[in-house]
Amino acid sequence: MNIEAKQVTLRDGRACTLKSPAPEDAEAMLDCLRATWTETDFLARGPKDPLPSVEEERAFLQKQLDDPRSGMLMAFVDGEIAGTTGLHSQNIARFLHRAGIGIGVRRAYWHLGVGSALLAEIIAQARRMGIEQVELEVVAENARAIALYQKMGFTPYGLREHASKLEDGSYQNEYLMVLRF
Repeated sequence: MNIEAKQVTLRDGRACTLKSPAPEDAEAMLDCLRATWTETDFLARGPKDPLPSVEEERAFLQKQLDDPRSGMLMAFVDGEIAGTTGLHSQNIARFLHRAGIGIGVRRAYWHLGVGSALLAEIIAQARRMGIEQVELEVVAENARAIALYQKMGFTPYGLREHASKLEDGSYQNEYLMVLRF
Protein backbone atom coordinates (compact mmCIF):
# COMPACT_ATOMS: atom_id res chain seq x y z
CA MET A 1 0.00 0.00 0.00
CA ASN A 2 1.23 3.46 -0.80
CA ILE A 3 1.28 5.50 2.40
CA GLU A 4 0.92 9.26 2.02
CA ALA A 5 4.20 11.15 2.50
CA LYS A 6 4.60 13.07 5.75
CA GLN A 7 7.24 15.44 7.08
CA VAL A 8 8.37 15.51 10.72
CA THR A 9 11.01 17.50 12.58
CA LEU A 10 13.75 15.56 14.33
CA ARG A 11 15.16 16.37 17.78
CA ASP A 12 18.11 18.18 16.17
CA GLY A 13 15.77 20.38 14.09
CA ARG A 14 16.32 18.66 10.74
CA ALA A 15 13.41 17.74 8.51
CA CYS A 16 12.63 14.07 8.02
CA THR A 17 10.34 12.88 5.23
CA LEU A 18 8.45 9.63 5.68
CA LYS A 19 7.27 8.01 2.45
CA SER A 20 6.56 4.66 0.90
CA PRO A 21 9.49 3.35 -1.10
CA ALA A 22 8.95 3.00 -4.83
CA PRO A 23 10.74 0.61 -7.18
CA GLU A 24 13.17 3.37 -8.15
CA ASP A 25 14.30 3.49 -4.49
CA ALA A 26 15.58 -0.10 -4.65
CA GLU A 27 19.32 0.70 -4.73
CA ALA A 28 19.06 3.21 -1.87
CA MET A 29 16.96 0.74 0.11
CA LEU A 30 19.58 -1.98 -0.35
CA ASP A 31 22.31 0.44 0.75
CA CYS A 32 20.32 1.21 3.89
CA LEU A 33 19.73 -2.46 4.64
CA ARG A 34 23.41 -3.24 4.12
CA ALA A 35 24.35 -0.45 6.53
CA THR A 36 21.86 -1.29 9.28
CA TRP A 37 22.74 -4.98 9.16
CA THR A 38 26.39 -4.15 9.89
CA GLU A 39 25.78 -1.52 12.57
CA THR A 40 24.07 -3.62 15.24
CA ASP A 41 23.49 -7.18 16.38
CA PHE A 42 19.89 -6.32 17.31
CA LEU A 43 18.39 -6.99 13.86
CA ALA A 44 17.29 -10.35 12.51
CA ARG A 45 19.78 -10.21 9.66
CA GLY A 46 23.49 -9.57 9.79
CA PRO A 47 26.33 -8.63 7.45
CA LYS A 48 26.79 -12.19 6.17
CA ASP A 49 23.16 -12.54 5.08
CA PRO A 50 22.52 -12.15 1.37
CA LEU A 51 20.77 -9.11 -0.02
CA PRO A 52 18.34 -9.40 -2.91
CA SER A 53 19.42 -8.14 -6.30
CA VAL A 54 18.33 -4.65 -7.34
CA GLU A 55 15.77 -6.23 -9.69
CA GLU A 56 14.39 -8.43 -6.88
CA GLU A 57 14.18 -5.41 -4.56
CA ARG A 58 12.37 -3.38 -7.24
CA ALA A 59 9.83 -6.19 -7.64
CA PHE A 60 9.43 -6.50 -3.86
CA LEU A 61 8.85 -2.75 -3.45
CA GLN A 62 6.25 -2.77 -6.24
CA LYS A 63 4.52 -5.72 -4.59
CA GLN A 64 4.39 -3.78 -1.31
CA LEU A 65 2.79 -0.80 -3.08
CA ASP A 66 0.22 -3.09 -4.72
CA ASP A 67 -0.64 -5.06 -1.56
CA PRO A 68 -3.52 -3.47 0.42
CA ARG A 69 -2.53 -5.54 3.50
CA SER A 70 1.10 -4.35 3.75
CA GLY A 71 2.92 -1.07 3.98
CA MET A 72 6.48 0.20 4.06
CA LEU A 73 8.01 3.53 4.99
CA MET A 74 11.41 5.07 4.50
CA ALA A 75 12.68 8.01 6.53
CA PHE A 76 14.73 10.47 4.44
CA VAL A 77 17.04 12.97 6.14
CA ASP A 78 19.27 15.22 4.06
CA GLY A 79 18.63 13.04 0.99
CA GLU A 80 19.70 9.81 2.69
CA ILE A 81 17.55 6.95 3.95
CA ALA A 82 17.85 7.12 7.74
CA GLY A 83 15.64 4.13 8.44
CA THR A 84 12.84 1.90 7.27
CA THR A 85 9.83 0.12 8.69
CA GLY A 86 7.33 -2.34 7.33
CA LEU A 87 3.91 -3.67 8.22
CA HIS A 88 3.28 -7.18 6.99
CA SER A 89 0.19 -9.34 7.30
CA GLN A 90 -0.85 -12.69 5.98
CA ASN A 91 -3.82 -13.10 3.68
CA ILE A 92 -5.27 -15.87 5.84
CA ALA A 93 -8.82 -15.33 7.13
CA ARG A 94 -7.98 -16.19 10.74
CA PHE A 95 -4.98 -13.83 10.75
CA LEU A 96 -6.51 -10.78 9.05
CA HIS A 97 -6.81 -8.98 12.38
CA ARG A 98 -3.05 -8.92 13.01
CA ALA A 99 0.17 -7.78 11.37
CA GLY A 100 3.88 -7.80 12.13
CA ILE A 101 6.19 -4.81 12.25
CA GLY A 102 9.90 -4.59 11.53
CA ILE A 103 12.08 -1.49 11.84
CA GLY A 104 15.70 -0.51 11.31
CA VAL A 105 17.42 2.86 11.77
CA ARG A 106 20.94 3.70 10.68
CA ARG A 107 23.31 4.38 13.59
CA ALA A 108 23.99 7.97 12.48
CA TYR A 109 20.30 8.72 13.10
CA TRP A 110 19.85 7.03 16.47
CA HIS A 111 18.47 9.23 19.29
CA LEU A 112 16.97 11.78 16.90
CA GLY A 113 13.37 10.51 16.80
CA VAL A 114 13.56 8.70 13.46
CA GLY A 115 12.45 5.39 15.01
CA SER A 116 9.62 7.06 16.91
CA ALA A 117 8.38 8.81 13.77
CA LEU A 118 8.52 5.65 11.65
CA LEU A 119 6.82 3.56 14.31
CA ALA A 120 4.06 6.11 15.00
CA GLU A 121 3.23 6.39 11.30
CA ILE A 122 3.23 2.63 10.59
CA ILE A 123 0.99 2.07 13.65
CA ALA A 124 -1.37 4.76 12.37
CA GLN A 125 -1.42 2.99 9.00
CA ALA A 126 -2.25 -0.32 10.69
CA ARG A 127 -5.21 1.33 12.43
CA ARG A 128 -6.42 2.85 9.14
CA MET A 129 -6.26 -0.63 7.59
CA GLY A 130 -8.47 -2.07 10.32
CA ILE A 131 -5.70 -4.15 11.89
CA GLU A 132 -6.58 -5.01 15.50
CA GLN A 133 -3.09 -5.86 16.76
CA VAL A 134 0.49 -5.43 15.67
CA GLU A 135 3.30 -7.68 16.82
CA LEU A 136 7.08 -7.58 16.87
CA GLU A 137 10.13 -9.33 18.26
CA VAL A 138 12.94 -7.45 19.98
CA VAL A 139 16.29 -8.67 21.29
CA ALA A 140 15.98 -8.79 25.09
CA GLU A 141 19.19 -6.77 25.56
CA ASN A 142 17.97 -3.92 23.31
CA ALA A 143 16.78 -1.66 26.14
CA ARG A 144 16.38 1.45 23.94
CA ALA A 145 14.10 -0.32 21.49
CA ILE A 146 12.08 -1.94 24.27
CA ALA A 147 11.60 1.49 25.90
CA LEU A 148 10.41 2.92 22.56
CA TYR A 149 7.97 0.07 21.98
CA GLN A 150 6.58 0.39 25.50
CA LYS A 151 6.23 4.16 25.00
CA MET A 152 4.14 3.37 21.91
CA GLY A 153 1.92 1.00 23.92
CA PHE A 154 3.43 -2.40 23.17
CA THR A 155 3.47 -4.96 25.96
CA PRO A 156 5.57 -8.14 26.20
CA TYR A 157 3.70 -11.42 25.99
CA GLY A 158 6.49 -13.97 25.75
CA LEU A 159 10.16 -14.75 25.61
CA ARG A 160 11.84 -16.76 22.86
CA GLU A 161 15.04 -18.15 24.32
CA HIS A 162 18.06 -18.61 22.04
CA ALA A 163 16.14 -16.80 19.31
CA SER A 164 19.29 -15.92 17.41
CA LYS A 165 22.87 -17.13 17.40
CA LEU A 166 25.66 -14.65 16.79
CA GLU A 167 28.88 -15.32 14.92
CA ASP A 168 30.80 -15.67 18.20
CA GLY A 169 28.50 -18.54 19.21
CA SER A 170 26.54 -16.60 21.83
CA TYR A 171 22.75 -16.54 21.83
CA GLN A 172 20.23 -13.73 22.10
CA ASN A 173 16.77 -14.02 23.61
CA GLU A 174 13.83 -12.10 22.14
CA TYR A 175 10.78 -10.61 23.72
CA LEU A 176 7.55 -11.01 21.78
CA MET A 177 5.54 -7.79 22.04
CA VAL A 178 2.02 -6.82 21.00
CA LEU A 179 0.00 -3.63 20.62
CA ARG A 180 -3.76 -4.09 20.53
CA PHE A 181 -6.14 -1.39 19.35
